[in-house]
Amino acid sequence: MPFGAGEYTERLTIKQPTNTTNAETGEVTQTYAVFKKVWARRVELSARESEQYGQVVGSATHRFDIRYLAGVKQDMRLEWDGRTLDIEQIIERDRKRDMTIIGTETTT
Repeated sequence: MPFGAGEYTERLTIKQPTNTTNAETGEVTQTYAVFKKVWARRVELSARESEQYGQVVGSATHRFDIRYLAGVKQDMRLEWDGRTLDIEQIIERDRKRDMTIIGTETTT
């Protein structure tokens, strides 16, 4: 079921990986460039903390519902509210009218 326009209240930036080669050393560095900025509806699915190697590590999983956008892939990243999230899953719905992106944020 599509959501009403008024429910898309969060600004979400989808970024795609790009490779840059250092001309002097030949070293390849991966960075992320803006693919598209969209409006989204966000729902927090889960949050947890654990201890790894003596450090507290937190993770939060969010669901973002957006209008359908061709070209979104799992190797991309999301930026939302100053946070960076890895894309875990992409679900196309309603005959490509809408889509859901599941993203996970990890903090140390």
